[in-house]
Amino acid sequence: MLYIPMLLGFLVGRTWSWNILTLFLAATGCFLGRSPLLAWARAVRWQKPIGDARQLSLIYLGVGGAAGLYLLVAREMWFLAPMAGIAAIVLGLNTWQGMLREDRTILGEVTAILGMTMTAPAALYATTDRFDSLLAILWLECILYFASSVFYVKMRVLAAHEKVPGSAARARTTCLQYHAFLLITVAILAVLRLVPPPAALGFLPVIGRAFWFAARPRKILNLKQIGWAEVAFSVIFLATVGGFTH
Repeated sequence: MLYIPMLLGFLVGRTWSWNILTLFLAATGCFLGRSPLLAWARAVRWQKPIGDARQLSLIYLGVGGAAGLYLLVAREMWFLAPMAGIAAIVLGLNTWQGMLREDRTILGEVTAILGMTMTAPAALYATTDRFDSLLAILWLECILYFASSVFYVKMRVLAAHEKVPGSAARARTTCLQYHAFLLITVAILAVLRLVPPPAALGFLPVIGRAFWFAARPRKILNLKQIGWAEVAFSVIFLATVGGFTH
């Protein structure tokens, strides 16, 4: 979810730059800093031992911030500032959700997706120096695509392990509603040529798997199998959207 959007931005940019490695370092540092930052925040909130959470979060976020600052100042990529600002706000919000134990809810996971998919427009800008509507469209595509897995996995888990009567049916309905919305939105974007029609095909596998399981639900749950399937679908998304968007 972090690297696929970044690779997508690089593919759409269709050019090599040393900024790629620097952005990779910046994104990785910030990503690795999320968990210890949350552990630090929870320790402070619940007055528990902090351990090495503070040091690790400062190290990872420091490395990520330094790499980002290099791109911003030394490479004069000033438009990375608003992207970094949005990502920082989302990181703070997601950390707050984690403190309240709400980071594993649908809202919490979608919030995390908003931040991690920011690597797509950042990668496109870092390699091409372009700052136009394509960056927003690329970000929107990634948000729409990766949010699909949140609704799908929740539906699968509750179908196999329903603890509250009716929760599985509600999750299935919500999943169907989201994927119907996804199908309509992608179709509109393709008709308006905001997304190349061939690139829109990259959404079909995840839309199809959601409708298929909703129509034929079963209690079998293999998270490893689901995970590998999601990886395969992500590669298809990367190849189609990256291959036909420019």
